[in-house]
Amino acid sequence: MALKRFFILHGVAALLLISWLFEPTRMLWNALDGVCFNTLNGFVHHNLFWQKFWALAAYKRSEYVMDLIRLIFFAIILYHTPASLRRHSIIKILFMIVFIFLSITLIGKTLFPKVLQIERFSPTATDPTAFRLSAVIDWIYVKDHSLSSYPSDHGITAWLFTCSMFFLFDKRYGFAAIITESCYCLPRLVAGAHWMTDVIIGSGTVALILCAWVYCTPAFNFILRPRRAQVI
Repeated sequence: MALKRFFILHGVAALLLISWLFEPTRMLWNALDGVCFNTLNGFVHHNLFWQKFWALAAYKRSEYVMDLIRLIFFAIILYHTPASLRRHSIIKILFMIVFIFLSITLIGKTLFPKVLQIERFSPTATDPTAFRLSAVIDWIYVKDHSLSSYPSDHGITAWLFTCSMFFLFDKRYGFAAIITESCYCLPRLVAGAHWMTDVIIGSGTVALILCAWVYCTPAFNFILRPRRAQVI
């Protein structure tokens, strides 16, 4: 089963990447990018309340709210875990946290910007006429502009957290994570700091391949396999 999942994840990642590189399907992705950005950006263009709301949502310190939501996930998991398996659930949670942290540090902040040097301008950097939240919100720093938006670090984190929930815990937590992590990515899309495909294609392919190697190989399955207590 693990080997099957290993190839499925690589296959999905390959299909996403091929659809991005193949010109006819790339045109469809570009169209999706345009529609999403114009819809989201236009939504806040003339509404002061939503400008303040999404500016605060895109503010870096607001990410602590998402960290709190993830801690609530962990607390609920531990609460519903039988006492005999609670220690193992804690190990899986710690493993997941380290996995996501190392992935963002080594892949998102090192490999892509410093080694691969993939450059892609964000929507607001591509279109000089695009509405920028920072033009009307000057009392906090709002990231609404990027010269290297591919892939999205937020997107990688969201994908890894969601996939980890599916692999390590109940599917219900995975489906709940889809909702919360989508909300986590949304502010940068509204602000124009990322294209939709930065999250779907860029972050998705990275996360799927990483999860395949971490969760679908014998070594890691051995580490995460629950141990039975030895009877003396």
